[in-house]
Amino acid sequence: MTQYENRIAQVKSWFAKEITTRFSMPHGIDPNVAATDIIEGINAALPSTLTNDQLDYLLSKSAIELARRSRSRTLPPVKDFLTSTGVVLKKYAESAGESHLQASTSSRKPTYLSITEARVRAGEPISVYWLTGGGRDELLSKTDLTDADLNKYRPPTMGDK
Repeated sequence: MTQYENRIAQVKSWFAKEITTRFSMPHGIDPNVAATDIIEGINAALPSTLTNDQLDYLLSKSAIELARRSRSRTLPPVKDFLTSTGVVLKKYAESAGESHLQASTSSRKPTYLSITEARVRAGEPISVYWLTGGGRDELLSKTDLTDADLNKYRPPTMGDK
């Protein structure tokens, strides 16, 4: 397994043990899609230099912080996970005297764009927001996606075969 695969497996394991036991999945969304969005978002937000033990510690503390900040026991959105993880990461870096442990900035595009771009490339479902108007414009201008990539989501018309 690659380093990326090991890390994703570690985050998935944490999600299964810590998050699925604390929160129920929201209705109207595929649980696998929700979990994947959160797992990929957290992975992208954490420094790649963390050891397995540091990652376990930060994930564990992030779950506690998330539960403390949550308004319900329904799975919070990705943004809430990233906020909680950022708070824990900042506290950890300050207490450990490691100011170099900051959220990953290797990507110039925000996490939500990276996730959506990856979903388009994988042919997975995306929100209608990303197919029209401002959402489409943002994807086209801030990612490597093209009109052809997004047109795959266009519903067939009577003239299509």
